[in-house]
Amino acid sequence: MKLIKKLILSTLSLVFVGVTLVGTTFAWFKINSRAEISNFNFTATGGLGFMISHDGVHFQNDVTTDQMMSAIILGYDGGYRYGYDEDGDLIYKSSNTKLTPTEKSAILDDNILLMPVTSQYGYSFQDQSNANIVSGAQSGKFIEFDLYFKATSDLEKDKIAYDISLFTAKEAKQNEQKKVINPTRITSDTDNVTLRAGMQYMTLATDVDGNESWDVHSADRDETITVASMNALRFSTEVVQYKMLDKVDDNGNKVYLLEDGITELYADDEGKYIVEGVEKDVSGLTVATEYGQDKASATRVANSHIYEFYDERDHGSYAVKDAPRGSMYNPEYNAMLTYYNAQKATDIYPIEETVLPSTTRYRVGTDAVMPTITTVKSGSETIRVTFRFWLEGWDADCFDGLAKSINVNLTFSSKKRAYES
Repeated sequence: MKLIKKLILSTLSLVFVGVTLVGTTFAWFKINSRAEISNFNFTATGGLGFMISHDGVHFQNDVTTDQMMSAIILGYDGGYRYGYDEDGDLIYKSSNTKLTPTEKSAILDDNILLMPVTSQYGYSFQDQSNANIVSGAQSGKFIEFDLYFKATSDLEKDKIAYDISLFTAKEAKQNEQKKVINPTRITSDTDNVTLRAGMQYMTLATDVDGNESWDVHSADRDETITVASMNALRFSTEVVQYKMLDKVDDNGNKVYLLEDGITELYADDEGKYIVEGVEKDVSGLTVATEYGQDKASATRVANSHIYEFYDERDHGSYAVKDAPRGSMYNPEYNAMLTYYNAQKATDIYPIEETVLPSTTRYRVGTDAVMPTITTVKSGSETIRVTFRFWLEGWDADCFDGLAKSINVNLTFSSKKRAYES
């Protein structure tokens, strides 16, 4: 099962088209599905007080389609074969030549083969067998890329700060610069299914102030309901934190400094530290350090957020084992799970609460208050945010309803806040 993706170039937006999911078998949802994602519009637009960059060097208000293609390829490659030149263009490291748009499209078509996966916090992923996807974005099972944010003012003495978040609203609005900003939108074509048994289901409504309420619905046997494939899509943000870390080699062995405090000592293939043919006792040596990403679990959980946007055709989301009555995650209220189990010989089953993804749900087309992704402050500080997109295999809508297309428009907004040094 894979999604075959093609790219269409469009000004200031990234367009994924022709994504086809063929012959899918889920370990959690044992369903054959076919999905197509077209017009996946990614618009990276800055706003008042902040700018965006795809390479951390060149900042502007908007990130172009070509730059977004480069960021996704680099996220897949991990910087082994490709990199950025001084102009921010993607190049082959072996020859220092720039990649053409055709070459970029071919790389994405051949390697980004999306597959339903799951993630509890939005930065590590498990596949159908519940095994960790150790190769990360290089597996091609999900999309990953980095964007960089910084304040418009490079002067720390200005002491201004802006909270950055996703912009959601019922309709487009003008910012203080009189620029029209289109809100974040996730939409999709729909499909119709006929129920084999009557059922109830609950949906979560969120008002403009972020207050939540439950709506209970009923559907009768033989009733036709409309489902939307957008409800199976997830994406996450992770603010990447840096600190001084113990330096390790590719095999995870610590790197030590010899007595001069400068020369680095690496372990061999057997994990032994050899100097001039003699194994070196490293107990009295200092471990080398480097400035790198803090990958501690607590740090990543605190700096990650999973977004689940849904529309009025939401009949599924997660079905959780032993969820109490009154919870929208009670399997009895999951129309998609009930629909499948009523017509198939082999049942699909709910997720365990202990591994339930920490997803926050938002209904598309509302003025919901979105969480702050990061805060930019005047000065030279640059903040790196990693974005990931995937199909959530534990979502009951990740099934036959994926026969249609999904469209995404992602937009950021800012809110001025008190400056804290």
